[in-house]
Amino acid sequence: MSVAAIKTATKKAIQHLGGIDAAATISRVGRSQLSDYGNRNSPQVVPVDVAVDLDTSAQEPLILAAMAHAEGFRLVPVKISGTGHIPKELAKFSKFSSEVLQEGIESLEDGRVDVAEAAVFNGITNGNIDKTYTIRKKILSCWLMYPGSLINQMQLTFTQGQFAQVETDVISANETLSEADIASAELPAPTGIVHNTVDNFLGVTLLGKPISGCVTSATITLARNGSKAEYGNGHADACGVNTGQLEASGSLSFYFRSWDAYQDALSAKQGPVVLKTVDSAGNGYAFVFLNAALRNPQAQTDAVNKSYELKLDIEGNPSATGGTFAIFRLAPPAS
Repeated sequence: MSVAAIKTATKKAIQHLGGIDAAATISRVGRSQLSDYGNRNSPQVVPVDVAVDLDTSAQEPLILAAMAHAEGFRLVPVKISGTGHIPKELAKFSKFSSEVLQEGIESLEDGRVDVAEAAVFNGITNGNIDKTYTIRKKILSCWLMYPGSLINQMQLTFTQGQFAQVETDVISANETLSEADIASAELPAPTGIVHNTVDNFLGVTLLGKPISGCVTSATITLARNGSKAEYGNGHADACGVNTGQLEASGSLSFYFRSWDAYQDALSAKQGPVVLKTVDSAGNGYAFVFLNAALRNPQAQTDAVNKSYELKLDIEGNPSATGGTFAIFRLAPPAS
């Protein structure tokens, strides 16, 4: 997986330089080798000295960051230039980080992003770690405690004219009443700005292509198919939990301006589906189906004098390099 991440970073560095021909002028290797370094079907990986040349000319450590992550490390700047104030230099580094993240999103153009790539570009994908939590509710002077709580479904909804919404379903092992707060640590509630679908919705791409019509609604559902609490004799509370397996799905409606998405669904094409949203401060997320199939295309209108909309179902499937769904954090551009 780390090799795929390095190849993606190499491809982005070459693009920054203006293409393979431009990159060949500053490197000791030729066009064919540079092409192989970014090709996942080739066993060749960019040598360190060539990576340094490419990153230096691109003025961003794209490849070296991927190499560092493959060894379990992250890159940080070791010096700040002698001119200017430290805050200005940190702002430049922040801008660099934001641009690298954007390139991570753009790397989806090949339809393949693995777990290692997501981590390099400040993102996460589904894995094999399962967690349970204790959920507590304070009512009057007491606490209702729900230990062994498993999040078995989460749905995100983006409807025109409304705030973005998140709904979560939870199964718990038991419910107990306590007069004291017995939690040893807590995950605080988020304090970010609410996302609205007017100013904050950045759009959707289907199989690497932007949608031709405006989106009117979108949903993303992440569910644990088959998850359930397990019970046995001798006690009323659950003695375990079956975490099930991830099922990623969604739906999308947008004004009907082209037959492209309709034909892609009928042709059973698969690829990445990306939805991006931010708050008014520019902080947000890119939600990514890594290898989605478009299903059940319906061109419909439900009233006279109302434009046609195309409705699609989104079916998430595992990618060839691992992972079904990824979330990338988006940061505002540095001023």
